[in-house]
Amino acid sequence: MVKESKATEVKRYTIQQFYGSESITGNSISSDGSKVLFSGDKTGIYNAYCVSVEDGVRTQLTHSEENAVLVAGYFPDDDRFLFLSDKGGNEILHIYVKNENGEEVDLTPGEQERAQFYG
Repeated sequence: MVKESKATEVKRYTIQQFYGSESITGNSISSDGSKVLFSGDKTGIYNAYCVSVEDGVRTQLTHSEENAVLVAGYFPDDDRFLFLSDKGGNEILHIYVKNENGEEVDLTPGEQERAQFYG
């Protein structure tokens, strides 16, 4: 006896829908538990964002148009956060801190040294 199989219908997407999708990576919860930090490529390049736990409002925290910004995490007692970024895709990552006043400080300023953050 042969068991009949059900045909599975596959949903199709347009190319505009495909290219309009967003990848999200990394996450960190703020010290007061009110926000989640993440990197997203909604603009075509990864930048840092936070989203409010209370109302879901999303705020863009970095505005890079060339270099991907990959979040590492919030500081334990305030809204500063660490992120990694390279220059023009050279894969020489540097670690930066984004201060609460908006200033970005390169913590690993060497020209040929590649940095990584391990928690």
